[in-house]
Amino acid sequence: MRRRAADPDHRDGGSSGRCRQGKDGVLPACHRQLSPFSSPAGWSTVSGIAVLQTPVCRFFTCHFLSASSTRINQGTTRMTTLFHVTIDTPLGYMRPVSDGTRLIRLDWDQSRFSAPDNPDDVSRETSDQLIAYLGGTLKDFRLPVRAEGKSAAGHAWLEAMARIPYGAVVTYAEFAAAAGKPGAPRAAGTACSTNPIPIIYPCHRVVRAGGALGNYGGGSNLDPKHPDNLGRKQALIDLERRFA
Repeated sequence: MRRRAADPDHRDGGSSGRCRQGKDGVLPACHRQLSPFSSPAGWSTVSGIAVLQTPVCRFFTCHFLSASSTRINQGTTRMTTLFHVTIDTPLGYMRPVSDGTRLIRLDWDQSRFSAPDNPDDVSRETSDQLIAYLGGTLKDFRLPVRAEGKSAAGHAWLEAMARIPYGAVVTYAEFAAAAGKPGAPRAAGTACSTNPIPIIYPCHRVVRAGGALGNYGGGSNLDPKHPDNLGRKQALIDLERRFA
């Protein structure tokens, strides 16, 4: 079992079942329950429920290749190393990307990513939890998160999105109201289409009035109306309905 370093935005919830609200746009430590597994050191537990400890590559193909990936922060000359790992799933290739301390985005495509992987504890833990989610054994993600490129207003939309229950769907108008923006369904749609961390921030749970899917970016470079993207949105909705 790998040992993860403690994150300052996480704490052990103990038997009280309470969760600390995240700060600076970090996803709160818990929203709903997980499956009962032992908790690795430094990662939060709520009422005895902890992160799933499924071996990463048991059911999915994962790629852990040593490489260097960097970016230049806007407005500075400081180089930031990015860490990522590729997961080959039935719904395409997923690549959680970390800045070394927090998950900043989730790429998702139908073709293999060209850049070799550069994993860290955050990207590995994200891949573990994504695999468990896709297998129907995890309903709540517990990860250190900082959505890339989001303003305070953008983070507020994502926090409202994170509160949509597993297995449920809401309309764009209902999502806007929950975010404190009643009468702004278009803004709700924009928040979904620009979501850099799909699944973890569940924009797939937001649909049009009447139940039509609407659009879905899903972390890919395809048009939000592309059949592949809409097929993935429907697959996630069906998955959660099956295991809710």
